[in-house]
Amino acid sequence: MYGDSWGGIPAFSILINGAVPADDVATVKMQFRKNEFDRVILDQLDNTDGITIVSASGWTFAIPKRNLSLPQGKCSWWIKFWDVNGIAQTYLAGDMEVLQQGVLNA
Repeated sequence: MYGDSWGGIPAFSILINGAVPADDVATVKMQFRKNEFDRVILDQLDNTDGITIVSASGWTFAIPKRNLSLPQGKCSWWIKFWDVNGIAQTYLAGDMEVLQQGVLNA
């Protein structure tokens, strides 16, 4: 809900066809936008501010609980990863709705 803290993601790993990608991960960035086509970034975090690369070779990450500056309404999010060769891949993405305090999403 609007104004609440986001619970983060305590731990997650990326596996492609049951295996980690061949090259170590170097950078990871998560962005929130009103929709996937909007150029305005509502909030973002990366491995220098908010995302921990637990294991670069194991493609394991953690995102701690934090406050996000997201407005009420629908928004899109995605997590993009860059390997040590600079190759970028968006392996995780989705949509969510930030609800007003006391209003249920029916």
